[in-house]
Amino acid sequence: MYLKRLEIIGFKSFADAFEMEFQEGISCIVGPNGCGKSNIADAIRWVLGSQSPNELRADRMEDVIFSGTVLRKSQGMAEVVLTFDNSMRELDLDFDEVTVTRRLFRSGDSEYLINGNRCRLMDIADLIVDRGLGSNGYWILEKNMTKKMIDSGPSDRRFLFDEAAGIVKYKTQRHRAELKLNAAGVDLERLDDIISEVERNVSALKKQVSAYRRWEKAERRVTEIRCLREHRTLQESGEKLGALENRMKLCSGREQKASAAVSAATARQSQARVSLEKAQIRLDSEHAQCADLDGEMSRIREQLAVTEERRRNTSSQIENSLRESSDELKRAEQLRKEAGELLNSEVSIRKQIGDAEKVLKTASIDLEQAEKQYAESTMELEKVREEYRLISETVTSLQKQYTDNLRDRERARQEIEYTLERQVEYESAQGELQNSLEDAEKLLGEIGIRKGILTASLEDTRHSRAGISGEITEVKLLIRSLEMETGLLQARINGLREAKPSLHYEHPGISSLMSVRSGMGVAVGAWLDSFQDSMIWDSPGVLPDGNNGERYCMNVREADRPEIPEGAVWLPDCLEEDSHRSLQNLLAGAILAPDREMAAKWFWSGMNLDIVTIEGDLFRQDGLVRLGIPESGGGLIEREALAHKAEKKALANSGELETLRSSEAELIEGLKVHEAAFEDLRQKISAAEMEEASLQATAAGYRKRKSE
Repeated sequence: MYLKRLEIIGFKSFADAFEMEFQEGISCIVGPNGCGKSNIADAIRWVLGSQSPNELRADRMEDVIFSGTVLRKSQGMAEVVLTFDNSMRELDLDFDEVTVTRRLFRSGDSEYLINGNRCRLMDIADLIVDRGLGSNGYWILEKNMTKKMIDSGPSDRRFLFDEAAGIVKYKTQRHRAELKLNAAGVDLERLDDIISEVERNVSALKKQVSAYRRWEKAERRVTEIRCLREHRTLQESGEKLGALENRMKLCSGREQKASAAVSAATARQSQARVSLEKAQIRLDSEHAQCADLDGEMSRIREQLAVTEERRRNTSSQIENSLRESSDELKRAEQLRKEAGELLNSEVSIRKQIGDAEKVLKTASIDLEQAEKQYAESTMELEKVREEYRLISETVTSLQKQYTDNLRDRERARQEIEYTLERQVEYESAQGELQNSLEDAEKLLGEIGIRKGILTASLEDTRHSRAGISGEITEVKLLIRSLEMETGLLQARINGLREAKPSLHYEHPGISSLMSVRSGMGVAVGAWLDSFQDSMIWDSPGVLPDGNNGERYCMNVREADRPEIPEGAVWLPDCLEEDSHRSLQNLLAGAILAPDREMAAKWFWSGMNLDIVTIEGDLFRQDGLVRLGIPESGGGLIEREALAHKAEKKALANSGELETLRSSEAELIEGLKVHEAAFEDLRQKISAAEMEEASLQATAAGYRKRKSE
């Protein structure tokens, strides 16, 4: 392998493109000072990866770009292309020629290429490091470098020999591997933190998702119910609106009919008024004619009187007067006839006026009725219109509310979709995190598996030991509690036994003849409280001796079962079947109520029965009411029941104490076994830790040998 060609563009003093061919063997570059001989060496050093501006005789890396002269402007990029002959395949590339290119821009960006393909600086360094062409190697000897090599110490010369031996590559790889391992360790620690944090977040998010799903389901149900309710309300409003529209149509028809009737009545009234006015005019005219005729008749009478006077006065004038009188009489007769006709016309006109007035009155009545009906129709129409307006407003409000609900539902749906998208993203991120976790777990290897198993077993044993210790403590507490409870029960039994009356009779009392069912002692004892020491006198004969103290003797006769209300229990049914028959007859007049309220209700209804409750309340038919039992604990029946119950409880506690003591012994034995297992696991973990340390040391030695 040898250097075959060098191409320079814009590097230091090479403003224009410059190409130099090299042949096999030794090549010499000669020229005056300042012609660029050293710049060629700097270009070769730079293209092969030099990162130090001092090695390139520059202050900054951007100074290697041609900066321009008075006659030439500066360049924006420096590029160097170096071509090697690789016909012997000394470089690990299957090409006869290998071209290495480096570019630098004034913006500070750099590009590296191998055979025209983009690559990293590390790729170039890995390619040439086997050939002794590293950036810090001695393949370029500058002035004073020989003296520096001779005067350098052993550690500095060690690098020279490593470079010559070709082991720098492996040291570099080892350094990179160590950096990667350190980075991987940091990443693993960070990953552990992320995993623990994500696990906490996953638990919280699961709760949130569960709560959200419950909320979503409830919200969906609420929305459906709300929509159904609003749909039902809207449907009912629509039905009401339809009914009101029908009523409006009916009222409109009635209004139209009323308007038509009013119009017809108004027309008839107008016609009647016109007829009346015409008749009145005719009547006035006839009256005027009658008045004229009356005046004419008066005048004729006066003339007749004058004529008669003249006839008396002069006979000569009699004939003339007679003739004149005859003419006047004819005229008067004619006028009389005309007056009679006028009178007949007046009567006819008056009759017509009466008929017209009747028609007018009828029309007025019809008009008033029509106006009244019209007013009623108008008022009803106004009411219907008001109802229609209110329902229209209600429908509008419901439609608006329905639209708002649809909008809210759409908004809720969008929020749900957004939440679901977030959930999908979260699940995707969780999956990616799980994949990263699995990849990280694969890097841990199998060395810590045994230790993890043993540690888990140790923790299980520790938890089991702690659990057994806790169980032993709980058993001890239970034993102590049962012992205290047994002592209290025994003291209570003794107290109940001592509370029995000290009197002894030859004939047993009621309390010794009855057997009460479980839970009914308080109720039966409440009714028999004053008779518990009484004797049953069920045969004629001498009464039992009563000198030992006050004692009642009762003669109890047969009694029938009364009618009891629903929910009540006949008090004799609270006794066991082996109780004395007389006691059942004695209790026949009492019932058991389910509670105090029902007992009070039956008591105030006037029931002819005594009423008792489970709590010991007594409602007697004679009006006596006693709520609860005395502080002394009730009668003998209740005390006997309590004592019997306490004895059973004490007996059960004794058996439970024996069981608990046996369990305590078994737990102590189990604790000893777990202690031994715990110690064995701890020794195994110590051995596993020692084995792990040994394996880590072996692996470190293997990595060291591999890097060398």
